[in-house]
Amino acid sequence: MSDPVLDPDAHAFLRSTTRTVLLGTRADGSPTGWPMTGMATDDGLEFSTYRKSQKVRAFERSGAAGVVVHPDDDRALVLVGEVEVRLDQHVPSSGGAQARPETTATGVADGAQQRMAEGRRIVLAFTPTSARFVAGLGRDGTP
Repeated sequence: MSDPVLDPDAHAFLRSTTRTVLLGTRADGSPTGWPMTGMATDDGLEFSTYRKSQKVRAFERSGAAGVVVHPDDDRALVLVGEVEVRLDQHVPSSGGAQARPETTATGVADGAQQRMAEGRRIVLAFTPTSARFVAGLGRDGTP
């Protein structure tokens, strides 16, 4: 593991789920967020998105970002760090294999895979500078 910010427990937690919320800022500096499929890498997370999306414009302005990793569990992982917009990378390092969580309809996942192959999607690479666990909502929705 090349990133000392992520201890073995945090790294295992990242690899256990793809459920995340990616946080950034709007042009006026106010916060915004997007539910995303986060794919774990050795150094953090990667996200696939459309080249012309608002997320890309936001992170081209400022790479400052946060991510909340939230499986149906009694805890969540809050990460703060930087996003790098990779316009020339169309497929996540994992090949997008993690982008098919069991809760995603096959047609949706297949369509995303096709758009990656066509170069219509790009990768946002998130590298954390801090990580901490917080209480999450369990399966029954209670803290």
